[in-house]
Amino acid sequence: MSTVESLVRRLSEVQDLLVALPDDAFAERDELLRLRDQLRAQAELHAAGADPERLTEELLAEIALLRRQLCDMIGEQERLRIEGRIERLERILDERQSDGTGHS
Repeated sequence: MSTVESLVRRLSEVQDLLVALPDDAFAERDELLRLRDQLRAQAELHAAGADPERLTEELLAEIALLRRQLCDMIGEQERLRIEGRIERLERILDERQSDGTGHS
């Protein structure tokens, strides 16, 4: 499993934990939000230069995670960042389909 894939998987786990928290779990939510932000920063650093070489499954998993995050976003800047990332990954997948390289 690649570093990016493991980071994306961990981000997904953290997001699931955030969604499952009761409304009054302020301390736990704060801790998970900090962890989520750290993992996002790490994943973006790794992924930015390596996206074209990543497996199709990895790109699709990240797109799915980002779409789930969009549902939970309230900040406009964060929403725009995630939408931009989704568009970048979808362009890579579209290019693969049009040139027949697959990269599965």
